[in-house]
Amino acid sequence: MTRASIVEVGDARALDVAIRNAAGQQLNGFDPARPDVAVITAPATGATDVVLVAANPARKRVLIYNDSGKTLNVAFGVAASPTVFTFPLASKDLYDSGPLPYTGAIHGILPAGTGVARVTDLS
Repeated sequence: MTRASIVEVGDARALDVAIRNAAGQQLNGFDPARPDVAVITAPATGATDVVLVAANPARKRVLIYNDSGKTLNVAFGVAASPTVFTFPLASKDLYDSGPLPYTGAIHGILPAGTGVARVTDLS
């Protein structure tokens, strides 16, 4: 049998409670880590480095959709180039950082031509 406990994580009158298992892991209920702010941008991309999303120490997740006909080279923390990048993002593909993402600036560059990146920064 699994034991669970209810732990007050805020003002109990406001129902800020969490249900935790015996190991202390939250099962459901109020989640203070859940994002509540979404900033959506569409930076133009091309053959020169561009900041896709600025550093955000409060970031909880970031989504980047490559809305161009070319592969977008994405770089964390430094200017992107055709040879310096963290990962390639194929045309019409989506990058989802998942929880606990990198919180610094994210850059991008296309090998040629122009396009748009659709970015959602959640914090």
